[in-house]
Amino acid sequence: MKIENIDVSSYPGSEKIYVDGKLFPIKVGMRVVHQYPTVKIENGKRVEYPNEDITLYDTSGPYTDPTIDIDINKGLPRSREEWVINRDDTVVLDDITSEYGRMRRAMNELDEIRFPVEHKPRRAKDDRRVTQMYYARQGITTPEMEYVAIRENLDNERRGIKSHIT
Repeated sequence: MKIENIDVSSYPGSEKIYVDGKLFPIKVGMRVVHQYPTVKIENGKRVEYPNEDITLYDTSGPYTDPTIDIDINKGLPRSREEWVINRDDTVVLDDITSEYGRMRRAMNELDEIRFPVEHKPRRAKDDRRVTQMYYARQGITTPEMEYVAIRENLDNERRGIKSHIT
């Protein structure tokens, strides 16, 4: 079953932006929400006071980016895959290792909802740890860490709000 005609329009009164990483070539999708002005009646006259835009982490992924051609049947882009490969701390497995995963793959009734591309699972190399906590304790900043720092701090730097994350 191929899914077509997915509405990928953006949210009204807002725009998608990307915040670039400083340490790694990453882009974090954010959404700038334009607020209506606050309206007050002063001395019998309507007075509008502008409100600042609000920047939010945009959880919609590429689906609300008008510059990206969306094909939902291909699945989401694997934005972290290159980061993981570049760390050189994992190996690609030949097949799914869990009994449950193999059982679900064997269920023919699920074929119509499967993506056409099947990605091989990865696991840590024998002598490696692959958690962000492990890297943090080693004093290593990963692209994932920078991504989360940007996401959680939203647009604080532009707005002059000091961050504890550097």
